[in-house]
Amino acid sequence: MFVSVNASNDKIIECNQALINTLGYTKEELLALDSIAELYHPDSLSTRDVIIREYKQKGVVKDKEVILRKKTGEKLYVSFSVTAVKDKEGNILYSRGIWRDITKLIEKRQNLNKLNETLRAKNEQQATLFHILSHDIQSPIRTVEHLSQWIIEDKNNILTPASLENLSMLRLVNKQAYKLTQDLVSLFVNDLKEIPSTFNLLRAIEAIKRRVFLPDSFKIRVSSPISTFKTFNFLLTEVLYNLISNAVKHHHSAKKGEINVEVENQGSQLLVKISDNGPGIKEDLREVIFEPLKKFHGDHNIEGYGMGLAIVKKITDQIGGKINFTSVVGKGTTFCLLWPVFDEIKEAC
Repeated sequence: MFVSVNASNDKIIECNQALINTLGYTKEELLALDSIAELYHPDSLSTRDVIIREYKQKGVVKDKEVILRKKTGEKLYVSFSVTAVKDKEGNILYSRGIWRDITKLIEKRQNLNKLNETLRAKNEQQATLFHILSHDIQSPIRTVEHLSQWIIEDKNNILTPASLENLSMLRLVNKQAYKLTQDLVSLFVNDLKEIPSTFNLLRAIEAIKRRVFLPDSFKIRVSSPISTFKTFNFLLTEVLYNLISNAVKHHHSAKKGEINVEVENQGSQLLVKISDNGPGIKEDLREVIFEPLKKFHGDHNIEGYGMGLAIVKKITDQIGGKINFTSVVGKGTTFCLLWPVFDEIKEAC
């Protein structure tokens, strides 16, 4: 739609048939308007004022979204561009404007905004649901843990070996349920934000050993010239815990299990390698290994619900790190982690 407007009185002096057909006026009606401003919808008058100021300063305006008003009163969303036509002295004689109908674009944008709002509301509901579930489920889980522990510690209680075995199994299943709710909240709800602080590598590994109930014969070795450094302390601990825990749980021979932790200083980041001599990961699982709720082994006795590597990937992506792995079936897997560090790094003694 093309239109020319007199600079002195803001009246339309020429327009094309497309504008006439779209707005529903006759050409005579358009030329008789006191000002082109009458074609603008009230919702867009402030935008027009901004366009006029820019037009007077630069003599040209490109691709400004405005709302016109058809003769029926209906809104018409358009993209507006205008160029000034000047005399030899540089005075503006009239303008040449182009309106492009962007109604479909606006409708798509509005639908997308509505969809985003709906998704945002659903995400908030989902977060609330997970928080409720984690609290309401974890409370009785903790009660079962305490009661079962008291039963075991009760000296006057006499239980058969079979009953003790069943009680131990109950505590194991209870612990798995607790870990699952923790993992779900960590993966789907928590923002996992943290202020960098001092991280002690050896101390963190020792704490992780206790968390994973490391078998006596299972060896974890740390090979690193670096002792402490400033980074996302809690998040790195969680990543190392999940990688080590995963290697321990899925190892085919705990008596011969070995995990090597190597850390190299690469300036503003560290290269962390977690290597094991476990069963390895099949090549056809490479694309889905970090997906949540995936289990890649058929042994139902293996604790966990396939959340560990998904949590590792989410945390690593969030802090701007990278993770990949190499694996040989039957010989083991090495996860390579690029992790940010801040300030100076202290060498190990």
